Amino acid sequence: MSVFNKFPSIEQFRHFIKKCKFDGLSEVEITGTVKLHGTNAGIRIDENGFISFQSRNRVITTEDDNSGFANHFSQFGVIDLESLIYQLDLYDGPITIFGEWCGQGIQRSVGISELPKMFVTFAVQYGDGGDAVIKREGVSDKEMGIYSVYEFPTFKETLNVNFPEECQQRLVAITEAVEAECPVAASFGVKGVGEGVVWTGGGHTMKVKGDKHSASKVSKLKSPEDLEHSRKLKEFAENYVTEARMNQAIDFLKEMGHDLSEKSTGHFIRWIFNDIIKEESDTMAEWGLEKKDVGKSVPAIAKGWYFNWLGENA
Repeated sequence: MSVFNKFPSIEQFRHFIKKCKFDGLSEVEITGTVKLHGTNAGIRIDENGFISFQSRNRVITTEDDNSGFANHFSQFGVIDLESLIYQLDLYDGPITIFGEWCGQGIQRSVGISELPKMFVTFAVQYGDGGDAVIKREGVSDKEMGIYSVYEFPTFKETLNVNFPEECQQRLVAITEAVEAECPVAASFGVKGVGEGVVWTGGGHTMKVKGDKHSASKVSKLKSPEDLEHSRKLKEFAENYVTEARMNQAIDFLKEMGHDLSEKSTGHFIRWIFNDIIKEESDTMAEWGLEKKDVGKSVPAIAKGWYFNWLGENA
């Protein structure tokens, strides 16, 4: 009996930021790979060597296929497909190799639609069900038409989780370049548009698509005025959410009998916010900042520091 492992949805930029903040992350190194416009596919090999194929939402067969994926790989022997496992971490359980089945006849109006059909792998799931672990990695076997997305151009960025606007600008610029000319198609000597970029870091994944493929306009470039205001908020917070001020907040929690735990995060942030409003109102006026601005920039830094303090003083 075939088992179906659905590849999880890739989220938007704003969701990525929220999850990183929830995890207490302040800076994340992210890696981008080219997002290909094809159809999601997978090859599952269980611990007994049984092989099955799937699309995004179901198990597929040679009789009930999706764009010819099962028929293409059914022509290869079990030994050929099992050889893919040797490129991966040693594991004695089922493995599902995820990727994009793309090329001629699958999608239109993109550079890769001019190429022969190929399976570009981008992730591997080790195990099934709740204990499964997904890693962003790929396998490759050119004779079978399998490539790893990591064989093609990748991108590196550093994302400041608390002040993401500047990095967002760079991500949009990279996406626009990919949309203008797909790096994967270009590596085969073919010109044509791309879809976008998938970014991974901090245990989370997000997608940034170009306008031609985006279902929502969530990645618009900010105006110079908006960016200048964001930089000002960042600089103010870094200058005035100081180590000394946060240690004072810890003393306040102790004095008031609050638990030194995550339960007191709100009390901690509120004390710092109120102290800055009380002590630095003249400075805020000089910087052209209002109370609501401080409410946007201060809590993220304070929360990250508090969670790190809790970890070091557990």
